Amino acid sequence: MVHVPKKKPELPEKVLRYLRIREKMKAKMPDFVRYDSHKVQRIGTSWRRPKGLHNKMRKRYAH
Repeated sequence: MVHVPKKKPELPEKVLRYLRIREKMKAKMPDFVRYDSHKVQRIGTSWRRPKGLHNKMRKRYAH
């Protein structure tokens, strides 16, 4: 039995245009990186809200 991949559906030009616009808008958004993720290797980069009592990022003093 030979595997035959399914043919991808053809998207209308209007949808492709909107996808290109969406891609450009997403490129302008900042990357929300987890605070201090570059300091500790085991911490991932996906965003987590800082919850520390004295955390400057939570208090919005950072940068």
